Amino acid sequence: MSTNMKRLMTAALGAALAFGALSARAASFDCAHAANAAERAICGTPALGELDVRMAAYYEMLQNARPADEGMAYREFRDALRDEQQRWRQRTRDACGARIDCLTNAYTARIAALRGVAAERLVLRMTGGSAASAGAADATYAIEGESITLANGESVRPAAPGSAMKRVTTLVARSAVATIAGRPVEAVLLSDDPGGSGRFLYVATAQPGGGAPAVLLGDRVKPVSVSIERAATGGAVVVVEYLDRPEGAPFAQAPTIKIVRRFALEQGRLVEQRG
Repeated sequence: MSTNMKRLMTAALGAALAFGALSARAASFDCAHAANAAERAICGTPALGELDVRMAAYYEMLQNARPADEGMAYREFRDALRDEQQRWRQRTRDACGARIDCLTNAYTARIAALRGVAAERLVLRMTGGSAASAGAADATYAIEGESITLANGESVRPAAPGSAMKRVTTLVARSAVATIAGRPVEAVLLSDDPGGSGRFLYVATAQPGGGAPAVLLGDRVKPVSVSIERAATGGAVVVVEYLDRPEGAPFAQAPTIKIVRRFALEQGRLVEQRG
């Protein structure tokens, strides 16, 4: 795996970490149904709750990084990770009981372990072109008419003036750099969590002078890849792949339906190609 790819993965992981740590939840599980002394201590200690959400963000990203039909090797990895997580929860976390220091050490070590695994295994595919630049992680994007500037792949701000809820926007995938009309262009996928129950996925572009405004793909869908192809006319076509649910399915259902959408970059905007 190349150094550039690892750097991209680190950026994506940092974004997921920020999302988890700033979530409005007290913990990654329902504190109203805390199962034991350890979970009650986590729910009653904000610092532990933050560690729990942070750890869960890494674990969830590893579990959902690729669709399950991409091969037995990844399914085996995912299943082994789930078993390992369950053993850690039962034998390490729960064994701490209500001891804060023990729980803090357990979570710190588990986060470090998951971060190390993620640095080796998490892949959001890049297709074609040259290596991605650092620009997309620090670019300004237009989402629903609002300008949002990322720093190291993330933006965190109040969901509303004076609100304790946070709106978190993260860069979750990016293409390789393509040169279109003599200018470098990257296609990106952005996750926007406005502080409520939704988590919206957008496609946009990053380029000098400002990229194309973001186009909504869906709510709580699973990103797979984004790439740029050169059109016969010399322009660019952005190709997005993600997983969605059947129409009318509840959001609790895991997205499994492969969706591929193509957008032409025309006069600074992404225009979907249909048919």
